[in-house]
Amino acid sequence: MLEKNVKVLTIAELIHGARPLSGTSFLHPYLDRPISRTSSSNYRTPLGPADSISDSTNPKILTPLNHPVVLIGTLTLHSSHDDCLEFTDSSSEICCDILDFNVRAIGKRIHVSAWNFIPLKSTNGFLEIIKWNFPESTSVLHGCSSTDSFDSFPLFQSSVAASEIDHSKSRYRFHGAIESVSPVSIVPCSRPCSSNDSANIRGFLMRVLACDCKFCTAKECEITHECHSFTKPKFVYFFGAASCWHPVATKLVGKVITISGLKKKLVFIGKEESQLMFVTTENSVLHVPRLLKKWSPPSKTVIKGKGESGVYTGVVKGVYMQGLLVELDNEVWLLLTDKLRTVPHSLRSGAVVREITLFLCLFIA
Repeated sequence: MLEKNVKVLTIAELIHGARPLSGTSFLHPYLDRPISRTSSSNYRTPLGPADSISDSTNPKILTPLNHPVVLIGTLTLHSSHDDCLEFTDSSSEICCDILDFNVRAIGKRIHVSAWNFIPLKSTNGFLEIIKWNFPESTSVLHGCSSTDSFDSFPLFQSSVAASEIDHSKSRYRFHGAIESVSPVSIVPCSRPCSSNDSANIRGFLMRVLACDCKFCTAKECEITHECHSFTKPKFVYFFGAASCWHPVATKLVGKVITISGLKKKLVFIGKEESQLMFVTTENSVLHVPRLLKKWSPPSKTVIKGKGESGVYTGVVKGVYMQGLLVELDNEVWLLLTDKLRTVPHSLRSGAVVREITLFLCLFIA
């Protein structure tokens, strides 16, 4: 239930206002002050026509609101190729990113009490969700039953009846920790399944260190919290409709998950090298524990700046070369070598880049 002095703002009002805004007064109680309650349709004070980007003194600075404003909408998977989550309400939709992500929020209605809005020329804009919560009526969410310790999410929203799906070809599953996730890429398809299929396949790879114990390798096995040893590397290719799960997959790196309903494929790289991997199907399901446990590799690489592969967390200080070169903490430069990759909407000065895996080299001027 919303507090008396909190106003509800719609996505359409943010988009039409077209100015960078920071609705983070909830995080600073000293900014709160009583304001007469009005409906969102009459609420235009901070978003008037005179406050558009062209009239702003500095459109790159987020203008803070001095009173609490909440956004109410649904967090969904984006259906386009922007590779981000989507926040929607009855008025419009907008690309977004979210802190303290919980996979159970996908498809659910949430209240956003602290946020930043950044107008973009190419889209409706970008919403940074800083603090959020489920409405009180849905604060306790259940999966298949109240005793389930895992939440299950079908990777495909198929129109095919469950009885018509060939489960014999999608009987594989594994339990493991997500080690890394590749960018989304487009792969040419030489043999489409039908004339309606696209000649190109959109997808991404996930590397998982799976448990190879007798319980996890059994064809029929209950998902349990027993002790596991994640040592067996496996690759999963999420393609087609399943590729929209990429922003979720990147947020689950380092977490333990289970994927079922997979099929095996032997992929040839060049003429001689081959790699056995798993591929998603219409029957694929992602199982995420209610209590996510952070997985840590057995040993960490000592970073000496001589080409080691390691993990780094830092604050973006500058973005150059159309997003291909990023400065972190005024001391580390991140070079993105894939020119075809779309620069994330969330990449901007002041953003925190968390736990990116990269090769570090030492450059001496």
